[in-house]
Amino acid sequence: MRKHPWMIAVPVLVIVLAVAAALAGCGGDSTTTTTAAPVTETTADGGSMVDAAALYSANCESCHGADGSGTIGPDLRTEDNAAAIATQIEQGGGSMPAFADQLSTDEISALADFVVGLE
Repeated sequence: MRKHPWMIAVPVLVIVLAVAAALAGCGGDSTTTTTAAPVTETTADGGSMVDAAALYSANCESCHGADGSGTIGPDLRTEDNAAAIATQIEQGGGSMPAFADQLSTDEISALADFVVGLE
């Protein structure tokens, strides 16, 4: 039986589209919009408390893995400079989108400290 060219092209196209969709989900360009999870709660004294673990899970885990070991994004477990991490989160870079418009300064700071604590 003779194989038709489309019998090869269709599965290849499906695989290419799946890979492209996975990469796009991690912010392939600076116009990618990511919605941050609501992770700031008000404390009894009126201050705010940020749940950095929930913030990481909602915004970082898909590219950096649950433990920070990296999937599409790099391994974060060896990062130890919270200021540099905060700048990367705010401004993005490479395939990582900027989060300055989605996250507050307190959330970015808490997230940077959380990443420094990953092992």
